[in-house]
Amino acid sequence: TLSPDTVNQGQRVFPEKSTPNGAIENKFELVFKLETAATDSVTLYYKFFDPDNFIGLGNNDNNASSWTGGDNYATSSITTGSITIAAGATNKALTVVVYSDGYTGTKLTASATTIIIDTAHAGDNFIVVVDTDQAKTNVAALGTTEATRYKETHNYAQTELLTVWRTLWMELDQMAAPTVTATDGFALTDQGTTWDYTAPVNEPMNFDVLAQPVKPNITLLTAAMLTACIEVKEVSQDPENWIWIVDENDNLSNGGWRTETPFVHNLPNANVSTVTNIGSLSRDININTHEFWTIQAIGGYEAEIMKDYDAPNELSVFGYRAPRYANINPIGGVIMIFQETIRDFAVTGISANSTSCLRTSNQINQLVTLHETLHTFGFVDHNPNNPNINDGDIMNASTWLYSVDTDHVVKLNAEQIKKIQANTMIQ
Repeated sequence: TLSPDTVNQGQRVFPEKSTPNGAIENKFELVFKLETAATDSVTLYYKFFDPDNFIGLGNNDNNASSWTGGDNYATSSITTGSITIAAGATNKALTVVVYSDGYTGTKLTASATTIIIDTAHAGDNFIVVVDTDQAKTNVAALGTTEATRYKETHNYAQTELLTVWRTLWMELDQMAAPTVTATDGFALTDQGTTWDYTAPVNEPMNFDVLAQPVKPNITLLTAAMLTACIEVKEVSQDPENWIWIVDENDNLSNGGWRTETPFVHNLPNANVSTVTNIGSLSRDININTHEFWTIQAIGGYEAEIMKDYDAPNELSVFGYRAPRYANINPIGGVIMIFQETIRDFAVTGISANSTSCLRTSNQINQLVTLHETLHTFGFVDHNPNNPNINDGDIMNASTWLYSVDTDHVVKLNAEQIKKIQANTMIQ
């Protein structure tokens, strides 16, 4: 599909599936008009050019000097072609316009041909140039400088900038509400001592609040990914969308959306299979391909004991990602956000140098959701013992838990955008 691109310029191109089981929508129609009425048949030659990549930042200066024309990760299946317009045509201007395949609105009436844009890399971009002289379309590239020079010396037409965008669908689920039982970790005899429905003013470190974990919050994720030419959308788990549901056996399910997994107070271990198996109890879109990206994000309670920040010197693990492993998780893209640990740390969290946490639980929820999602694009946690790996401040929680400054964390830089756009499939 096509839509105006307010991040870069020109038009957004989504060469992907718009539904899990739909067809790939990567066909577009080029429509040509001649400058004057044709007394003889005229052949128009067109070529795909790869212009400069604006990477959503409006320029190519932000450590992205290599992002000039010719920087696409992939090329279109159709890079050159021609179309002959018969004699007697009454066209008035040399024009080229692109429409989505199957577009039903008012279109320019003229000669047309079908093109395919089938790269799966967000950020790849194209300009299609048409000329009556084939030799004139054979310039090697069309960066900013080349485009200006070409326009000054050729009688030609070109499309708007066409930038490939991808949609990242987020299936947001949550654990069920816990019960007042020892099985769920809330024995009635312990109420007021180690747990209650609300936290006391001076909350003990080992105190838990009995509440259903909230869903992951994708607000920051949605804003951040726009600069990488990725549109984040929440899956609508409404009965009328039942056709989207594909369960673990790839069977369609009529109206059976599952939005809750059973409550687990502490994960038994940190194995990938643990997160995956819990997620599979409510995962409804069991598809993750080059043509359709989906992540299941689950609001969990706490990670393993010793990682839930309920005792001195314990770790505070805010989220896990279950990566793409063929023998465990063939679909990939499952993350779990531990909302009780986040709530606890927002109230009582303190750094090694005694700095108190300055983030609310809602802010940490959003930051951790962005952090864990970036793992699915190959981002690596900050490790002081490996300074050669630096995927940005968002991968180092100590840079944002004790600060209210957000821009350096959530505004992706050019290198981060490159890493995201190098993917054709989430991990």
